[in-house]
Amino acid sequence: MAETATPYDQKVAIHAQMKWVITDDLPFDMFDRTQWVQFIQQNVQPGYERVSKNTIKRLAFKYYIKAKKDLIAYFENFQGKVSFTIHVWDTACIGLKFVAITCHWIDPETWKMSKRTICIQGHEDVHETIMDCVDDFGIKDKVFGICFDDVGDGIYAKGIEKAKRDLKPLFDGVFFGTKCVSHVLISMVQMCLDHADSVIEKVRNMLDYANALKCGEFAEFLREKGVKFNDPGVNWPHMWNTTYKMLRGVVAQKALLVEFYANSDENDIDDSDWVIVESLLGILKVFKSSTVRLSNAKSPSAPLLLGECLLISDMFKKYKQDPFWQPVIAKMQSNIAKFRSALQEVFDHYDTMHKSRPREQAPVTSTARNIIRQSVSRKRSENGSISSDLELYNKTDFSQVMTSDDEETKMLEWWSVKGCHLYPVLGEMVRDLLTVQACVEDLEYAFCLKGRELDEETSMGYPWWLQRRIFLKEHFNEVGWEDNGELAEDLEGECESHNYDKLSDASDEE
Repeated sequence: MAETATPYDQKVAIHAQMKWVITDDLPFDMFDRTQWVQFIQQNVQPGYERVSKNTIKRLAFKYYIKAKKDLIAYFENFQGKVSFTIHVWDTACIGLKFVAITCHWIDPETWKMSKRTICIQGHEDVHETIMDCVDDFGIKDKVFGICFDDVGDGIYAKGIEKAKRDLKPLFDGVFFGTKCVSHVLISMVQMCLDHADSVIEKVRNMLDYANALKCGEFAEFLREKGVKFNDPGVNWPHMWNTTYKMLRGVVAQKALLVEFYANSDENDIDDSDWVIVESLLGILKVFKSSTVRLSNAKSPSAPLLLGECLLISDMFKKYKQDPFWQPVIAKMQSNIAKFRSALQEVFDHYDTMHKSRPREQAPVTSTARNIIRQSVSRKRSENGSISSDLELYNKTDFSQVMTSDDEETKMLEWWSVKGCHLYPVLGEMVRDLLTVQACVEDLEYAFCLKGRELDEETSMGYPWWLQRRIFLKEHFNEVGWEDNGELAEDLEGECESHNYDKLSDASDEE
């Protein structure tokens, strides 16, 4: 029996087209274009009617108001903390400077990490922007930290300091204003390059000499060997990735270069220098892989940071005993020591809050917790005792308590299922700490790809609509959408109360 075709409903189609525009970053006038309308009418649905840009925008705004109201209501009873990422960029095409604020949080029940871009403003007063956001969404007492990029570090430091005084974050704001970790890694890389600068300069001189002899002595040497020299490329001292590529190419052809320069007076790189070059390449390789993974990561980036820190920590251990690298590695370790020392203070705060609450029934995983305690206790002295979740966690041998399923589970999933029960106090602390993102998501990149330029046609280049589009897209991607015409009708009055027509027209005319 043939299936009965569903009757075409223009209103349902308009809602579906609006969602398509938002989720795939399409122009608002996508369904108002003559070629699109003709194609649909001739090949898909003869009853299709043109949908104007303003119809799509107005419908999207209604959904935005509903999503924003729901989020504000959610935050009223939210028991955790939120963190911000602040990104700043200029738009040459319309001459505006954007300040974008994205809010991140982890739901206490599901341990699902969420985010919303709650503000994009076309001015430079970051303090006023932050305070307007926290007041608008009712989260003034819930902000745990802020992660900002390198531009924010130079231009907006005073504004963030003012916000820090007004918001009064926990622990004197140790975690409040943190740099994007990519820039922290770059600063650590620069310390290594400065420390080995004299050796790097020898490598540059060696390559310059070889390139000068490409048509002469060096070329003859290569012909006799029957090999081809792969040029490592130009090294720009202010771009450390080019230094990494140069060293990688040189080390790969070390035997060839050593043989050529064996009897040359131009060579001043000795065996000890080659050791430094090879060790520097190993250090830069770790930093480069971490920078690439974190810089290219979409939110959330906080859970990724632990793995990268472990890789960098292993690299520290490997080269710390090397007399040449010992001073610089000790300096890098000291730069992050303040965060390690602050962990106990942070835990004590959460432990105090936990003890002040009414006792709850022991979770079903208490048996597993006892197994962990017994495992730890066997390693302690007879008079030793385990005083806290933090101490228990630090002394746990996870190879004895983790299952194969646990090893395949992502960090947040493991904490939601087991970790928060095994370490209840530490679980609350971890949940709030993981809201502090490691990287600032590049909103400029997300909305400057081909076909999504910041221009008047798409109405995406203006703060008023840009923020609402991103917010609504994040909402649709996370919680879906209600395909219900009544929703939009109920919110018709919201457009007037939020001055929709005035603001929307202004965004089109700018």
